[in-house]
Amino acid sequence: DQPGCLLTDVRMPDISGLELREALLARGFGIPVIFMTAFADVPMAIRAMKLGAAEFIEKPFHAQSLLDRVQAAIAEDHKRRQADAQWQELADRMSQVTSRETEALDLLMKGLPNKAIALRLNLTERAVELRRASLCKKLHVGSTAELVSVVTQFRVLTENRKTPQARHS
Repeated sequence: DQPGCLLTDVRMPDISGLELREALLARGFGIPVIFMTAFADVPMAIRAMKLGAAEFIEKPFHAQSLLDRVQAAIAEDHKRRQADAQWQELADRMSQVTSRETEALDLLMKGLPNKAIALRLNLTERAVELRRASLCKKLHVGSTAELVSVVTQFRVLTENRKTPQARHS
């Protein structure tokens, strides 16, 4: 439950550091990993980076350099955890939005006024106003500008979660 990182050698008995990372990812553990090795080669480094390595360092290394990298990885994990919590909070709110509200929201996000939304959805302007008010209440915002901002933020965070680097770090 705390930010952290894993420091592992690439070559270990029984399981390699790369296999360990794959096993952790398969179990849903996205903790940053710093790989170290005395026997680096390009394919190994590429594989580590594809697995979302926070760092890939060669032995020997300076203790302070390693400590700096560990602290940076922990700080990055802290940021990731905050972003995950923020996304989850927004996802919980967004899950309350109905399909009809989503139709109005999508048109609202395009900048259409209530009258145009009403025409497109075959509604009265009052019905659009009520949907907008319901959206604001469900998403805990006080204005249309805040509504657009929160939904945009949620969509960006959702898209970032889909990128390979976001899934592994």
